[in-house]
Amino acid sequence: MNVAGFGTRVRVRDQRDGAERVFTILGMWEADPERHVISYLTPLGQAFLNAAVGDTVEVALGDGARHAFEILAIERAI
Repeated sequence: MNVAGFGTRVRVRDQRDGAERVFTILGMWEADPERHVISYLTPLGQAFLNAAVGDTVEVALGDGARHAFEILAIERAI
């Protein structure tokens, strides 16, 4: 996959703590934040849309702080 979008799994590195996380981007009915399944309509989902491997995206999350994530890998999830 070249870019993240609906139906993709995105592996990222959180720039705050260096932790790697994997998010699956689906619709709002399939969202399950505890399992890192996010809707493409959420701020985090929107930040990942059309991002490519090597890109760094920034997003303001619920705590009000801006978070930066480096895109490490993108694959088809469905």
